Amino acid sequence: YAKTGLDPALKNHINFIPFKNTDTNQYGIGFIEGYIGKQIIATKYGLNPPDNIVCELVYKNDEFKPIKKTPSNKIEGYQFDIPQPFDRGEVKGAFYYFVYANNPEKNSLVIMDKKAIDKRKPKFASPEFWGGEKDEWKNGRKTGHKILVEGWYEEMALKTVKRTAWGSIPID
Repeated sequence: YAKTGLDPALKNHINFIPFKNTDTNQYGIGFIEGYIGKQIIATKYGLNPPDNIVCELVYKNDEFKPIKKTPSNKIEGYQFDIPQPFDRGEVKGAFYYFVYANNPEKNSLVIMDKKAIDKRKPKFASPEFWGGEKDEWKNGRKTGHKILVEGWYEEMALKTVKRTAWGSIPID
């Protein structure tokens, strides 16, 4: 990973994941690329990477209209307006858009509904990040009750869209 330009000291490049190997009863370290790491790898080693990728969440009160490529429309695109920037409502989905500045006919739009974003949520995702319920603890013990945690759903959803976008570029 170091040879590819990823630095664990920089945020969202690459993360160390400690684990216990149950076969050897020893601890080891695994690696997971962050979304910035995925961007670096795709930009450096991708087969025909785009010049830019636009990643956006779409909320209930936003106005989003995809413009698909057709025989009469040579460039795929979208219209995206935020008429109520301080009251956008709940997240309904997201999109990413590959921009090829020198060849806009290659531009492509990928739309993800909320279900597609949530499907990529890790099985044991922390409610502190994604929001949801967690066990209540008092005096070092579980109380048997659940508490609701707000989390950072929008930030996690946008990170997920970026990971999906950069991860979809084939690597040479």
